[in-house]
Amino acid sequence: MVEIGDKAPVYAIGIVAEMLDIHPRTLRIYEEYGLICPARTRGNNRLYSKKDLELIQRVRYLTQVKGVNLAGVKIILQLEEIIGPVITGAGKR
Repeated sequence: MVEIGDKAPVYAIGIVAEMLDIHPRTLRIYEEYGLICPARTRGNNRLYSKKDLELIQRVRYLTQVKGVNLAGVKIILQLEEIIGPVITGAGKR
C-alpha cells in the first residue's frame, strides 16, 4: 500500500469542496487572495494536499468564527509563519 504524505497534492477542487462543505468558487477566491496555493496538473487543474485542507479550515475558522476578513486572514497567516500560531484558533477544528 502506498502512503500519501500530508503535502502530496491529491484532491481535486470538487472533492475538496464536498469534503469541507464549501463552494468551489470560495476556494478560487482564497487562491486569488493568496491564502492558498494548490498544485496544478499539466491540464492546469487544481490539486490540494492534506496540508491545504487544514489551511482552508483555518481560513474558514478565522472568517466565520472570528469574523476576520480575507485581508486580515492573510496578515494573520503571514505573522504566524514568522512567530508561530499564537492567534486564537490555531490548530482548532
